[in-house]
Amino acid sequence: MFKKLSKRAKKASRSMLPAVISPQLVSFAVDGILLLAALSIVKALLEVVCTLGSTVFVVILLLRVVWTAVSYFQSSENTSSKGGSSFGTTQPVA
Repeated sequence: MFKKLSKRAKKASRSMLPAVISPQLVSFAVDGILLLAALSIVKALLEVVCTLGSTVFVVILLLRVVWTAVSYFQSSENTSSKGGSSFGTTQPVA
């Protein structure tokens, strides 16, 4: 696919450029531009993948924090109702 695209681009650029410019230079320039275009497309796709990955990571992290907070408050309510904590309660004097 790259070769087909490269040949078509070389033919089009040769028809536009003056004949003084060497065909090797045109070929080199066209191949370089196509390579840079392909790399920029790959970079954009990697940025999308990394952004999605980091978003999923942050969502999982937030879910774990909320889950831990809910578990902590539920366990602290259970221990205070069982008499495990004396904060806010009066105790008889012996």
